[in-house]
Amino acid sequence: MKKYLIPILIVILIGAGLYWFIKSSRNFPAFTSPSASAQNEPSLPPVTATLEIFALPVSVVLPGSIDKTDAVDKQKIAEGTKIITGETGRAQIVYANKSVTRMDFNTEITLKKLTASPVQVELMLTKKRIWNRVAKLLGNESYQTETGTTVATVRGTSYAHGILPDGRNRVITTKGVVDTHCLNDSQEATVSANAKILFDCKTGGKLPLLKLDEVIKDKDEWFEFNQKQDTALDERFGKETYGDEFAPSTTPIPNGSTNTVQTNTTGPTLEQCLERCYKLQDALAKNKCIRERTQGYNSTTIPKSEICF
Repeated sequence: MKKYLIPILIVILIGAGLYWFIKSSRNFPAFTSPSASAQNEPSLPPVTATLEIFALPVSVVLPGSIDKTDAVDKQKIAEGTKIITGETGRAQIVYANKSVTRMDFNTEITLKKLTASPVQVELMLTKKRIWNRVAKLLGNESYQTETGTTVATVRGTSYAHGILPDGRNRVITTKGVVDTHCLNDSQEATVSANAKILFDCKTGGKLPLLKLDEVIKDKDEWFEFNQKQDTALDERFGKETYGDEFAPSTTPIPNGSTNTVQTNTTGPTLEQCLERCYKLQDALAKNKCIRERTQGYNSTTIPKSEICF
């Protein structure tokens, strides 16, 4: 009998241990790995913009993919998407705040950054040209276009940014003011309404502005197309959405303050106010005149007669 006693005791101890383990485990929550827990948490939907197609072909390369697929009108696109228009393709991207990026034929851009709160847009242009209609931006909202050499930053305006066949960048502003500079800091300019600038990012210093009216070839079919589309946006979203030259600007002035919002629409236009600046021969003097008059024109405290005449 004794020879069976030890095995029996071992069996009893094992059984007791199993009973205690099963009973205790019911009092503790089931273990889940951190990765499994994270997978069960609902993920926020990506911030998107809407791609509207004027004419085909238009294609996209979605984030994380290398394959080009045909785009669909009203398609939602997210940060990291590349958009490509073909020989006869034209399209525009409409963002949450009603800002718009419009693409010409044979154009390629990548939506580098897109956030919703605050609205921040960064675009990389790698081929041809785009037109930008930017809504009034508030707080930390921003809109920026860039190429491999040049950056243009705005706060409520209408402007074109393109890469010329010789590699230079051309920025044309029809409303508002655009701050532009080369990535290598070799050139910079503030481009006011109805003016343009050409960047080669080789020579140093500030660049002279060219009046848009003096360069008739810039007012081509693409230019006129965008004028009509901008008018359509005014009707669609309301002209007050954009603000144009009366929008506030973050461009610093000598004392470190910023522009205020222009509310007085009587008196000379901004273009008339800048007439004398365009006649200056010295590039630095011309840019200083344009900057100071634009800032003064947007002031609510200084009479236009003191700024423009």
